Amino acid sequence: MTRCATCNTLMFRGYRSGADRYCSLPCFTASSVGNFCPECLEATTPDSPGNTVTVNTIGSRLYFADDRCPKCHSVVQRKAFCVLWIPIIPLSRYRVIYSSTKRYVGRFLR
Repeated sequence: MTRCATCNTLMFRGYRSGADRYCSLPCFTASSVGNFCPECLEATTPDSPGNTVTVNTIGSRLYFADDRCPKCHSVVQRKAFCVLWIPIIPLSRYRVIYSSTKRYVGRFLR
């Protein structure tokens, strides 16, 4: 067991960046910058992922958090069509910052 580097919650697993571990995507993307850094703004367009909704386990979601920015802590995620919450058809990639477990700001990755 270890503690989250942002909120100090005890956890078993989570996200990792170097020696630090984080309990959730909001903690993983928490940043004092508050928004995307200039480099991330330059690498993306203002197009957002839109609604990611699943109904009866079918719909679209964001998957796979990787390539964390060292300045603004945003992560790259792929929007995908899913069935039984399993990604079936990859759609596009976005740079995302989470404000809560279900709220995020995203920009289309060029």
